Amino acid sequence: MGIAMRADISLGETAGGLQAPYVIKDQGKYYMFYGDWNNICLAISDDGKNFERVLRNGSPKLFGDLSETNTRDPMIIKTGGLW
Repeated sequence: MGIAMRADISLGETAGGLQAPYVIKDQGKYYMFYGDWNNICLAISDDGKNFERVLRNGSPKLFGDLSETNTRDPMIIKTGGLW
């Protein structure tokens, strides 16, 4: 298939830094959590193939770490209706 998604530096993602996607399906939507080298970010899809970044304040970043720490490998769990 080739490269499906690239970092968007205009949104603050690090060029070449997208890594370690973790996809879950919940209530008919696919949620992809991924590292951008310094942050954990979120994108959403209806079909599990075409993802759109979820932006908050113009950024897909949910949370992050210090610069150049290689933030990656998000894991998500749902407990009692909360993520």
